[in-house]
Amino acid sequence: MPLNPKGKKIMSSMQKTYKDPKKAKSVFYASKNAGKIKGQLELDTIAEMREFLGGRIMVPYKEPWMDRVDSVKSMLGWTPTNVTHFRDLGVFGEQILLGVRYGSWAKEIRPEAAANWANYWRPEIQGYVHAYRAATGVDLRQGVEATMPGILLQERLGPTTGALGSGVRSLAR
Repeated sequence: MPLNPKGKKIMSSMQKTYKDPKKAKSVFYASKNAGKIKGQLELDTIAEMREFLGGRIMVPYKEPWMDRVDSVKSMLGWTPTNVTHFRDLGVFGEQILLGVRYGSWAKEIRPEAAANWANYWRPEIQGYVHAYRAATGVDLRQGVEATMPGILLQERLGPTTGALGSGVRSLAR
């Protein structure tokens, strides 16, 4: 990202993202709670498996659940990419999207506001770009990639299956 971001281009992109605020709000509120509940259930399940799965000793993770997910990922033969990168994609992606969502970009006319937004969120944007490259192999600094990340991950993994047999590695079902 350049040191002086182009406010007009950023503002235009945010206004396109924010096109229909009523629709975005209803979708946002409907999916927010469902996603949090599902995520909490998954974390609770992983927490119960703590004793069984174990994890690498003395490996620093950003979250307490990450060692178990890394163990499962290794057992099933999934991507060798560290689970930290996938966590960063989720955390930074959510922060960036909420930063865009809660701004009043439909009313904003000053490109400087968008440039200030980009400067404020610079560390999160850089973290997201780095995690995206580590997970998918695509460098977003070279241009926008319109392919869904799940497809990029599947292409990166290749046609082989995991240690437990056919279909374990498949991302598209």
